[in-house]
Amino acid sequence: MSTHGIQWFDKCYNNDSLNALANDWKSDLFRIAMYVQEQGYETNPSGFTNRVNSLVDMAEARGMYAMIDFHILTPGDPNFNLQHAKTFFASVAARNANKKNVIYEIANEPNGVSLSPVCINARYRAQQHIGPCTCMSHLHGHPPGAVTSDQAHLN
Repeated sequence: MSTHGIQWFDKCYNNDSLNALANDWKSDLFRIAMYVQEQGYETNPSGFTNRVNSLVDMAEARGMYAMIDFHILTPGDPNFNLQHAKTFFASVAARNANKKNVIYEIANEPNGVSLSPVCINARYRAQQHIGPCTCMSHLHGHPPGAVTSDQAHLN
């Protein structure tokens, strides 16, 4: 299950709703869509980072994977948000380094740019801020490092 944007519907993501997802719907993945622009991360970096970490913990407590979605719909170019990405991923990756349930979606919805710069930027983010990456096929094992949702596209 995916959130639509934690800046718009934050009150929807609480213990009752995550219990329903995990127990009633048997969901095993909770995608935390955090937009950077559009009243998102750039308006309150520490507040959004804390909320993402809180939702990661809530997912973990229910045996769910948490996919942290760094959503860049507007303006679409991952390089536009590079400093935000460095700060955000350095923080969440360090805080969640020992968790086995976290997946990093490091550039969701790039648009208006060629694929080459997007892949180069995504590889840089993964190597510099998340650490060694593991292909999604290893998700159910014990990966030696963080998992990124776009790893298959970068190899």
